Formats: sequence, C-alpha cells, structure tokens
Amino acid sequence: MDLVIDEELIFIGESFESDIESLEFLADQLVKRNYVKDTYKEALVQRENEFPTGLNFGAYGVAIPHSDAIHVNKSTLGIVVPAKPVVFQSMDGSGEVEVGLICIIVLKEKQNQAPMLSSLMNLFSDEKAVEELSSGNVSVIKKYLMELVSANC
Repeated sequence: MDLVIDEELIFIGESFESDIESLEFLADQLVKRNYVKDTYKEALVQRENEFPTGLNFGAYGVAIPHSDAIHVNKSTLGIVVPAKPVVFQSMDGSGEVEVGLICIIVLKEKQNQAPMLSSLMNLFSDEKAVEELSSGNVSVIKKYLMELVSANC
C-alpha cells in the first residue's frame, strides 16, 4: 500500500462545534495538500451523515471518518486530537459518542479500506495506545501511524 504519513495532517488542540465542522476542517486540509479532489469534502460529509463513524470504547470515543476512493489523489491518514471531545453519531446506531480522537482514512485503493479499518479498530481497542495517541505528542502519533502502515503493506 502506497500511503504517506504527513506530520502536517496531525492536528492537536483544534476546537470544533460539531462532527461536521471537524470533517470539513480535515477535508480542507487534505484538499490544500492535494491528497484529495475538490469533491472530497461533500462526499465525506454525506457519507458521515449516512454511515456515522463514532465508536464508543467505554472509557473513550474515537471516530474513523472516510470516503470513497474516487475522491482520493494519494493515500494518507490524518489524526485530530481536539481541544475538547466532539460529538459524533455512533457507528452501531446506539446514539451519540463523545470523541477525543479522530482518525481520517484517505485511501486511493478501495480494497485497502477493510484491512485498514480492521487495523485501526485493533489499535483503538488498546486503551494505552489511545492514551498515547491522545497525549498530543506528534512524534508518538506519527510512530503509531507508521507502525500501522507497515503492518498493512
């Protein structure tokens, strides 16, 4: 899998009023850096509305937003550790989830999406890893993302 980990896509302490605002922010950053096409933002928001990505792990919440490969120029992952939790709708339809970590998946090859989602679910099931990812340390976050990419190549 040809996937770039870009420190410029690791955001610490951003404030958002809603899940959609956080997704629009991420989409704008991805467009600005040419990872995605101009169609990406609308597709990302539409997909989130139809298929929410919030995951409740009990002690913490995570979101894994993504969109279709046709909107992607090159594959990457992005992480947001918001200043305060952002409310997402739960992936399983059980209501709202307060999310303290948002990991956006941007994949050019559709067949890589399921393995990447599976790897992220495993990573986010590890409370210690999520604590470290949520710490706001960019080098620690990058290390985890690089390990994730290595495991999926």
